[in-house]
Amino acid sequence: MFGFRKKRTYHDVDPDEIFLDSQNLPQFNTQQFEGVIERPLSKINFTLIVIVFALVMAFFIIRLGVLQIQRGEAFFAQSESNRLHRTTLFSERGIIYDRHGVELAWNVPGSDDEPFSYRAYYRDPGLAHVLGFVRYPRRDTSGFFWRFNFEGASGAELLYDQELQGIHGVKLVEVDARRIIHSEGAITEPVDGTNVHLTIDGPLQAELHRNMARMVNEFSYTGGTAIIMDIQEGDIIALTSYPEFDPHVISRGTDTEAIRRYFEDRTKPSLNRAVSGLYTPGSIVKPFIALGMLQEDIITPSTTVSSTGRIEIPNPWNPAQPAVFRDWRPEGHGATDIYHAVADSVNTFFYVFGGGFQGRQGIGISKIHEYLTMFQLGEPTSFVLGAGPSGVIPHPEWKRRVFKDGTWRVGDTYNTVIGQFGMQVTPMQVMRATAALANKGTLVNPRLSLHEPITLTSVHGISAQNYEIIHDAMRQTVTAGTAQILNVPYVQAAVKTGTAQTRGNTRVNAWSIGFWPVDNPRYAYTIVMEEGPARDNVGSTWAIRQTFDWIRDHAPQYFE
Repeated sequence: MFGFRKKRTYHDVDPDEIFLDSQNLPQFNTQQFEGVIERPLSKINFTLIVIVFALVMAFFIIRLGVLQIQRGEAFFAQSESNRLHRTTLFSERGIIYDRHGVELAWNVPGSDDEPFSYRAYYRDPGLAHVLGFVRYPRRDTSGFFWRFNFEGASGAELLYDQELQGIHGVKLVEVDARRIIHSEGAITEPVDGTNVHLTIDGPLQAELHRNMARMVNEFSYTGGTAIIMDIQEGDIIALTSYPEFDPHVISRGTDTEAIRRYFEDRTKPSLNRAVSGLYTPGSIVKPFIALGMLQEDIITPSTTVSSTGRIEIPNPWNPAQPAVFRDWRPEGHGATDIYHAVADSVNTFFYVFGGGFQGRQGIGISKIHEYLTMFQLGEPTSFVLGAGPSGVIPHPEWKRRVFKDGTWRVGDTYNTVIGQFGMQVTPMQVMRATAALANKGTLVNPRLSLHEPITLTSVHGISAQNYEIIHDAMRQTVTAGTAQILNVPYVQAAVKTGTAQTRGNTRVNAWSIGFWPVDNPRYAYTIVMEEGPARDNVGSTWAIRQTFDWIRDHAPQYFE
């Protein structure tokens, strides 16, 4: 029972041996394995295939490790050196034009290594505070832009920045490690900015600035500002401040020494004096106060006072030393009516009918304050370049706040009525008030762009007849008074001059305001020159005369 079974050995059997005999062989194509029965893969062959696949997988795993781990950083850097870059296609900033289509700010090609244009400004000085400046796109130390846009930083460049800015485009650029461009193509095209048209007359403003510079250089002033305005629509025809900065220098930002000097210079070239400068107005307030005197029936056109060069107020504490209020002409002006008082700037007339004297009634400080603020002197001005500071129109409450002895005295009224005693206004406030005086009671908001709306506010309660009286008085300032330098045949202007003492009465600020033509006013001006010599003073009307001569020759439409 128990024994070993002999192991059998099997040999491959050819099918032909079973199914066919040697005489009946079919015609198989043995090269195509016809007539061959499939046989199972042998174990040794299977083992060989598995080993081959294992070796291949091991090779790829080892190679992947080398690429990603051992040399991963090196290959990443290499891949970064040949890649697609998104490059900015810089748009062109909009052009700023003056009212006649003269280019005031435009674009010029940059250097070879800069893909954007630089800003160029009007060739003549005088427009820096109006136009302002821009900040350019900036690169980091690796050459990549961190600021892509032009940024308006001041003036019209800032005010209208949204319109002036275009929309940058984008292109793809393929470069290699040597920065060789292999291909490039735009994705989006840039869209240029919108042009802006200002109310400014560029050549006229530049001429006005030159004449102010001449006053500084020839007559020892330290600076100044001037404005010309359309009194019907509020267009600022000229607005310039001396000294000023160079917008090219500020925009480029490379000349740091020059920029430092701009901000450290005591003459303040970075200050827009027209909007932000505060000055004591002096006698230019007299037409506004005289208008109040007429309207309140304090005076009539025929009312006169004898000007002897001074008035004296008794001093109750020391009768031997009365308070003396002097006129600018020591010998006085003689018999003076409202026309003479305005034309020759007679202080004693305004002392008497401002604060009262020897039984003659004055308008009083309350009404003086009322009429000056009626024309919005001492109040911020609605203007796109800035409202500016408020200023001061003195009154009893103000004195109580400011002075330790806050008692208001008649002498304070005398000083206020001639535009002194702490009174502070901006040239833009004076400009707007002068325009309202010229157009008989309409305060026009100044505008800098031809697309801005015209905004008007009425000054109520003053008769047209009283305006006419003041117009005639200011015309006499030109024909027989303190502004005879403007008595020219080509235009009839109405003017009021004024001086305000500074530095302990050793220097003066010289004012001049006016409008033209007197019969049907269309334009008005305001100018103030800073810190001229108190003696041998050449008034600021001199600069206006030079400008009027230029207008006659180059822009006569302003006199038509």
